[in-house]
Amino acid sequence: MREIKFRIYDVINKEMVYFTFDDIEKGKVWNRGYSWRLEKVEVMLCTVIKDKNGKESYEEDIILWNKQNWVLRWNKRMCQYYLQEIKSMNRKPDRGEWYFMRERMEKYSEIIGNRFENPELLEKK
Repeated sequence: MREIKFRIYDVINKEMVYFTFDDIEKGKVWNRGYSWRLEKVEVMLCTVIKDKNGKESYEEDIILWNKQNWVLRWNKRMCQYYLQEIKSMNRKPDRGEWYFMRERMEKYSEIIGNRFENPELLEKK
């Protein structure tokens, strides 16, 4: 069974915390002094998809693919991950999205940051 990984961005302390489902069950996350109110954090799931360098991706990562920056997102309706163009982030879903194949992501893309720690990468070009 695969390990379920998460990360939380604490908007108050401006830090990213990585943990597993096991850590939650064993109380390790809360024992480290972290206690969050859900409206003050962003929870992101590890996608199990890696970039060309073997780095694991999480929801809201910024991906460099085909000379453009994209945001890795989850589509609840389609039940799959997709890349959303930076320039179309304020549009309705299904506009500026690219539903990708895992093999292409692992072969051609590179994780260059995430939307919380690297907001400058969200600037439209």
